[in-house]
Amino acid sequence: MILQGADCLGEQDKHEEALQFAREATEAEPADAGAWGNLAMCMIQCRQKEEARKAIDFAIDLDPQDPLNRYIRDNFENYFK
Repeated sequence: MILQGADCLGEQDKHEEALQFAREATEAEPADAGAWGNLAMCMIQCRQKEEARKAIDFAIDLDPQDPLNRYIRDNFENYFK
């Protein structure tokens, strides 16, 4: 439910508001690679590069095969151009 709130706000370009929900989702489910990837994307949208890098690296550590998180990490620098 928390993760859905972050997704919904993100889709509305309300990234700062989504960031709070994304953080709460990782607190509620700290082993959920998808929640960490979502947090990374929220941070990317909020231009928080260093924190986003930590979040996506952690997501990959949790699930190295997750295709969406791998895509985010592989294209990480492109988000900040």
